[in-house]
Amino acid sequence: MKRLMPLVGLLLLATGMPAAAQVCTAMGNSETCELDVELRLPVPPVMKMTLQGGSLDLGRITNLDLERGYADYTGPDIRVQSNVPFMVGLEAPAFFTYHGPGGLVQKSVESVWWGKHPGTYPNQLTPLTQTVMAGEPGPARGRVPQASQLYFRVYWNRATDPPGRYQLDLRLTLSTP
Repeated sequence: MKRLMPLVGLLLLATGMPAAAQVCTAMGNSETCELDVELRLPVPPVMKMTLQGGSLDLGRITNLDLERGYADYTGPDIRVQSNVPFMVGLEAPAFFTYHGPGGLVQKSVESVWWGKHPGTYPNQLTPLTQTVMAGEPGPARGRVPQASQLYFRVYWNRATDPPGRYQLDLRLTLSTP
């Protein structure tokens, strides 16, 4: 039993219990008794990202798409709630995955351009991480999500893009800057 007592004492210290109780005594009707209590609660960084339309079937390429050399697509809607500054990064592999009779097809990710407004695609997608969204907690302190919609333009070429299924696995990463 003697060996157990120091262990119990160590456990009580580790739990953060106060070393001694506070005592206040009031005598009579006119006296008051006040004690101060300190409340501590650590608040860690909390971030949440939601994608609406995460897996997208972009449909079929039309003859018009091939004639003009590109097709436009609506990408995912990104919503972030955070109590700290944040950024959302976009990553892509170097090439699309191709499934079809065309043999080995290496369609470059650089044939994809993206933006945050329909019809505006100022950013070429590359295998390097690109920032698609960044923000501060703001007055709502993470209660109201900040949102951003992504739009894509994919360039197509009749001579180099044979029929088949093309797939591009994108990764969105939420982090602190």
